[in-house]
Amino acid sequence: MAKFIDFRRKALNSAETPTKKTLLYFTVVYLFGMTCLVLAKTDLFTQNFFEDRSPILYLLVLISTIHIAQVYRNYYRNRS
Repeated sequence: MAKFIDFRRKALNSAETPTKKTLLYFTVVYLFGMTCLVLAKTDLFTQNFFEDRSPILYLLVLISTIHIAQVYRNYYRNRS
């Protein structure tokens, strides 16, 4: 249990004070996840992404984008 708590603190810390390596990791995971999401949603680009009204999907994309934007903001703030 203690290892899990330490892991959570480390994960929280890497989003609050990201290094260049952490920023790259978050960016790659974000781009890979969004690409897989769009590929799954559009049947490999045969359908329009906005064709089907799926609020859960759009919420997932929005939350992920906000999170990656916060990581970038924290990186540029703490870069000094």
